[in-house]
Amino acid sequence: MIPRLGIVTVAVAAMTGAGLVAAQGLGDERVLDFHVDHRQIAGGEIDTETLLEAGRLLFVSKFTTLDGAGRPASTGAGLPTRRDPADAFGFLRTNGPDSTSCVSCHNDPEPGGGGDFVANVFALAQERGEHMMSINADSINERGTTEMHGGGLIELLAREMTAELLELRAAAIASAARTRAPVRAALVTKGVSFGALTAQPDGQVDTTEVKGVAADLVIRPWSQKGTTISLREFTIGAMNHHHGMQAEERYGISQTGTRDFDQDSIRDELTTGDITAIVAFQAVLPPPRQVMPRDPDVAAAVVRGEAVFNQIGCTSCHVSEMVLNNVVFSEPGPINGGGTLTADAVPGPARIDLATMPWFAEMDRTPEGGVIVRAFTDLKLHRIADEETPHFGNEQLRQSFRLQPLPGPELALARQRLRGAFSQDFVPTDVFLTRRLWAAGNTGPYGHRADLTTLNEAILAHGGEGRAARLGYESLGQYDRAAVIEFLRSWQIVPTPPAAADPEVRRRLVELWRLATVTQ
Repeated sequence: MIPRLGIVTVAVAAMTGAGLVAAQGLGDERVLDFHVDHRQIAGGEIDTETLLEAGRLLFVSKFTTLDGAGRPASTGAGLPTRRDPADAFGFLRTNGPDSTSCVSCHNDPEPGGGGDFVANVFALAQERGEHMMSINADSINERGTTEMHGGGLIELLAREMTAELLELRAAAIASAARTRAPVRAALVTKGVSFGALTAQPDGQVDTTEVKGVAADLVIRPWSQKGTTISLREFTIGAMNHHHGMQAEERYGISQTGTRDFDQDSIRDELTTGDITAIVAFQAVLPPPRQVMPRDPDVAAAVVRGEAVFNQIGCTSCHVSEMVLNNVVFSEPGPINGGGTLTADAVPGPARIDLATMPWFAEMDRTPEGGVIVRAFTDLKLHRIADEETPHFGNEQLRQSFRLQPLPGPELALARQRLRGAFSQDFVPTDVFLTRRLWAAGNTGPYGHRADLTTLNEAILAHGGEGRAARLGYESLGQYDRAAVIEFLRSWQIVPTPPAAADPEVRRRLVELWRLATVTQ
């Protein structure tokens, strides 16, 4: 449950092409009458409870053109890309914008959750400036809306795994330089193997044995293809693509030379602090948990189903638990994709101790104090289709992403600079990030396209690296198959009571933003 407001100290604003305007009056159809100033977060003027409430309001708000919704001179591409304003089409389900609010799609069973088939998005169509009127698979990749619950725990796991993989890489490079001989290092973090790499004495690193993660060893826990590093990167891209609301850190004057990149006459549509607040809201959404049935026979089937789930090999990818060492979520984080701020680019990141959230009391701990996260994923990429079972290989377009520049000896860095700070990589069409199953009980339909109505159908569609587990499931008797389904159905998002709107909160937000703008 999101903490309720105590003392309100958030800074907010209403901005138009002419600058600061007065608070909403009669007939004013703007919904965004506030912005968050990240300097006030860094300065301690904004407490955690208030930051989260600001994020919630931004997440559920239905933005209007007066707030900056729409992007007539900008495509929905991940990085700022121009188009002729004459090509603007308003709402368009393929290229976008296609909604007015985050909660338009992330709503099941509550804000921040998943979405039904009707809320599907069309990946890669937004990279095109022209009107994409076709939804054929040769033109777009259609994806279902996934839940964001437990997002802070997932991203913190990814950060720790990335840090450990990079430490293993650095150690191999140092050892190869010291011994003047190649050094092969196994890449294992939190019990998950990502293959191996071989460091050469001159600083070069052979990554041909790396499996399930890109060559830069950065775990990307977001998007079904595992191409997005952080909630922040995901949020900025989604805000532009789906709503036409552009974040100043990617589309503002520092990156594009203008405060109105999309030429809709609304400047700085989302501030750095706004994005931090929206991310914070997602990061503290309660993780899904197991809800045991009251019927003793069904409860017994759940227990049996967990044992069978392990027995047939499902946990080789859907890892039953991982241990998280640090539960303080800092935002922005240490590593982000292009056009996304990192911690060293702001006066000070927001720090949210997840241990202070009401739901944290239900988390199990290790004897050493680690937090056990049961998300049923290894945060690894796997090929899950083959000729015999091709369903999950039905996409035709490879999805690209940018690799991060890697730390290493000066020679390696020099060579990297010659290639540019970033290089592009692609995820094969039949490869996907292992889906989190901790909300399987109430986030159907299933599959990357949300086109499978039952868990049984989703299991039977597994091929490639999931083939052995599928065959194990097919070989089960009727009761054991039903028990596996009941086990998965027991893991759910448990809705929390909605927070009540407080008009006084918004009034104070506008007042404090005005004070913040005086120092800008």
